[in-house]
Amino acid sequence: MKIVAVLYPGGEIARKTPELLGCAENALGLTDFLKSQGHEFVVLTDKEAELDKQLPTTDILITTPFWPAYDTKERISKAPKLKLALTAGVGSDHIDLEAAAARNIIMAEITGSNVVSVAEQVVMHILALVRNYIPAYNRFPKENGILQKLRQKHMIWKIKLWEYLEWEGLDNVYAKD
Repeated sequence: MKIVAVLYPGGEIARKTPELLGCAENALGLTDFLKSQGHEFVVLTDKEAELDKQLPTTDILITTPFWPAYDTKERISKAPKLKLALTAGVGSDHIDLEAAAARNIIMAEITGSNVVSVAEQVVMHILALVRNYIPAYNRFPKENGILQKLRQKHMIWKIKLWEYLEWEGLDNVYAKD
């Protein structure tokens, strides 16, 4: 059985981080397993021409919602052997569901796979709102040199603190950073 996965290019970071499964370099962690079962496993980053070359002999197509290979009616018609189209994530906006249903192609997604990342995103948004992050961020570039002025004041404060500690004889109690 021929399985084709269209995944995003992860580059050097992907080679150093095998836990980054969704990229082409780490291929969802499936390469060894599928090959040990006798399947042909082709991993692509090209969502267009290279995928179109593979479609006539593809049995299973794996895509992701964040690097979508658009499975249009035309593309589905070029894949006569296609039995399963799997979204490695959630969502099916990139698949022509009517064309797939007309051909009895099973459409599947990994429901709930994004629960943790959605929760993290919500917490990040809450923190950004509660801490006024966006207005504060937008102010800094407009106010000429404010960050440098704050750093200078911080250094002056540190110097004055050390002078005081030395005068009081406490400078040996605290480590300088």
